[in-house]
Amino acid sequence: MPESLKGLLLAGESWSFLGEVALRSALSFILVLVALKCTGKRGVRQLTLFELVIILTLGSAAGDVAFYREVGLLPVALTLTTIILVYRLTTYLILKSPRLERLVEGEAVNIIEDGRFTDFFISENMSSDEFFMELRIRGVEHLGQVRRAILEVNGDVSVFRQPESETRPGLDICPEK
Repeated sequence: MPESLKGLLLAGESWSFLGEVALRSALSFILVLVALKCTGKRGVRQLTLFELVIILTLGSAAGDVAFYREVGLLPVALTLTTIILVYRLTTYLILKSPRLERLVEGEAVNIIEDGRFTDFFISENMSSDEFFMELRIRGVEHLGQVRRAILEVNGDVSVFRQPESETRPGLDICPEK
């Protein structure tokens, strides 16, 4: 194999290092899996921004051990343990302080009231196409059917429909045929 190609593929490492990378990757995967199990979290769709930051931080720490020979497993295990302990402490403090919970997790926001967008819709950085898709998934055809829509802290949209007798005309959210 030409030296330039070997340099490109291995960046100065030996071929045997690939086996070490595979082993380190498998071990870091197991460490992250155990760390995530310790958080007791649900599915990815239910993650809050805070939980996403934890997962990205865990992934970053675990990635270092996979690629860098000079990074040992014990420092990474300590890093993962520290992140989980900080996570657990933060969640405990959140339970004790509603103010801290709002700061860390955010708040649910009303984005539709009586079939009309509230001022919060613009501030939430959600495209109307994305929002309309969420409504269509829940069987809504036009905004007159919606009494209230709430953007939850995990990104889900809760929809409360108008009673059938109170449904009014509203903005059609279905794509054109």
